[in-house]
Amino acid sequence: MHLHHMHDSLKKTLQRDTARPPAFSTQAGGHRFWERKMTNITRRSALGIMSTGMATLGLAACGGSSDSGSTSTDSADKTYRIGVLQLVEHEALDAANEGFVAALDESGITYEIDQQNAQGDQSACQTIAAKLVGDGDDLILAIATPAVEACAGATEEIPIVGTAVTDFAASNLVESNDAPGGNITGSSDLTPVADQIRMLHTVLPDAKEIGVLWCTAESNSDLQAAMAADACKEYGMTATDYTVSSSNEIQSVVESMIGKVDALYAPTDNTIAASAALVCSTATENNIPVIAGEEGICAGCGVATLSIRYYDLGYTTGEMAYEILVNGADVSAMEIRIAPRVTKEYNAELCAVLNIAIPEDYPVLAFIIFFVLFFHCSEQRIQHGFHCRDPFAMRIGFNCFPCAKLAVFHQYASSKS
Repeated sequence: MHLHHMHDSLKKTLQRDTARPPAFSTQAGGHRFWERKMTNITRRSALGIMSTGMATLGLAACGGSSDSGSTSTDSADKTYRIGVLQLVEHEALDAANEGFVAALDESGITYEIDQQNAQGDQSACQTIAAKLVGDGDDLILAIATPAVEACAGATEEIPIVGTAVTDFAASNLVESNDAPGGNITGSSDLTPVADQIRMLHTVLPDAKEIGVLWCTAESNSDLQAAMAADACKEYGMTATDYTVSSSNEIQSVVESMIGKVDALYAPTDNTIAASAALVCSTATENNIPVIAGEEGICAGCGVATLSIRYYDLGYTTGEMAYEILVNGADVSAMEIRIAPRVTKEYNAELCAVLNIAIPEDYPVLAFIIFFVLFFHCSEQRIQHGFHCRDPFAMRIGFNCFPCAKLAVFHQYASSKS
């Protein structure tokens, strides 16, 4: 089957099986289930056009309008300007972005959206935030804590909805999560850290020394690391922080864990998420299993996770944006919302590589990962020209680590068929 036909087939399957499907993209970016535009885009859903038409017909038939009819028509006719600042491109934040856009599309409003990505650069966040404010947007979506902080520093007037933020109050973005008190509200991606550590103990009962990998540039990761340390004590485990200041330090820091930890915990940290493949290569080569804070990290380097759905989180944020733009909701009184559900999942291919047995009631991520790796694998063959010399991959006859992972999955799938 042609690659693009396989993409279409998988997309239809995911849309049929889930009301709000997650977003998946390859790291190389060559094949996508959705494509974000970095320029102004006008989106008009069929529902929005129909609403406008019906309102107009209603006014014509009545020969006039009531106050409520006029309000409905004004809302339908208005084109909202929405700016988006996303900290960095990786699976979780991409999914939140997609969920937000889907909620707006389904609401029926007409809007222009300016998608901006800071590529993990803090100074770029500030520059982009200033641009969005200067453009006079009606609302700004900020994805991840540094993005929200940049927007908060740029305006106290334009409504800001943030998402993929662990704790708005702890990050001094709002007065309280129940009553923000300013121009910022949004949705929290705080995961059940204690339950994730309990999962680690269940899946890896012999693990005693746990490394916690996070980036010091992300204040919310510090909070999760502290929660993980407390939870580890309850199960007789010792947690040790292994921190990086940027993605450039990840490989050396993971290498420093060798012989010192039995397992690794990776919270919802954007720097770690964006470099999950690097974590995977080093950790897996040295038989260090990773319990992930969310499914995107789990797909890249983890053996299991208890994860929120970032698509759902973004969708919730889009619903909040609609309430603000159309219904005039008071941002200062809109409590911070949380993800509607969490799901336990495991990465069958990495479990097979590390010879880890997972409880039977865990759903498998392997079906999705198979397709993601299939496309990524093809791109890596072209990009690397077989010159990528990953030690783990070469042990089983491949130069590229994603190719090796794909081969392992084939072996796992064959043993289950």
